Amino acid sequence: FHERICFRAPKNCTYWIIRKDSGCSSVQGFKRNPIRSSYALLWKEVANPYRSIITIRNTLRRILEHYFEVICGNNLHTMVDGFVEDRDTSISNFMSWINDGSHGLGGEEYTEPNPQAIKYYLDVFKNIFTKSGQITHYNMMMKNNENNE
Repeated sequence: FHERICFRAPKNCTYWIIRKDSGCSSVQGFKRNPIRSSYALLWKEVANPYRSIITIRNTLRRILEHYFEVICGNNLHTMVDGFVEDRDTSISNFMSWINDGSHGLGGEEYTEPNPQAIKYYLDVFKNIFTKSGQITHYNMMMKNNENNE
């Protein structure tokens, strides 16, 4: 229902969320649609300069898997295996990093990556979109999330 209504909504409409807490209702208005898909929320996290360095690996992996496998119908690992590696952006290293511990039960030892490593991996993430011919999607998703609310 939400998607059908909002898809046809005029540009100058407003959005409202009604919440009920402890028997009291409150109404909050928004100029932009405050409802986001889980995919859009993942991109919002990537674009956020204060992103979590603990969860960024899983966020990047989920975006890549959803976009390239679900939306584009590609096998992500087969696709990136076909890329020629750049000296400065090792995609195979990146793929190992995002998949390390992604489906385990936890309990493994873990060291937080430093901010320079995160910047490096974000560059590799962008490079995957460039090499796959999908940089316009990357640019659109990052631009849509420039002004985190």
